[in-house]
Amino acid sequence: MLFLCTAECQLSSANTIEVLSCTAEQLIMVALLRRAEQQRWREEDIQQRNLDNARILWARVVEKNRRDVEEKTEMLRAISTLAALISGFALTAFLQFDWSPDYVDTAGAALPLFSATMALTVGLETICVIICSLMLVSVIKTGQSYMSEEEEAVFMDKCRKFIANYR
Repeated sequence: MLFLCTAECQLSSANTIEVLSCTAEQLIMVALLRRAEQQRWREEDIQQRNLDNARILWARVVEKNRRDVEEKTEMLRAISTLAALISGFALTAFLQFDWSPDYVDTAGAALPLFSATMALTVGLETICVIICSLMLVSVIKTGQSYMSEEEEAVFMDKCRKFIANYR
């Protein structure tokens, strides 16, 4: 701490001023210096709090993005699992169907229609599983690269500009 007082004004160990024989001008100067230093500390404290608030806001944005990616991932996994399950049931039904002439009219259109329907069901469900798997990879890759350090730096810069213009 800077003091303009002479040897008569001294700073004690508890940061209090011991006034021995300072002039009024010297005391006013010390008070002004202390006030200026306290104002500077206050401004630095406000800047640090604003920076902390921006970091907390960024952490909330990152957490929201993570939750969104996890939600979409779980939805795609559920759809993929359901499609695989239905495809398995359709294939099992196709394989377990009794094709004996006693139960099925092989001369009519029912057998080819049933076969085409089963093949179409299995094919579409397999395509659904493949598409969901590819979309899952894309969602995870995009979600991980969305929140980068460059994005954080841009966000912090925007926060600083907002704080500077807000006053």
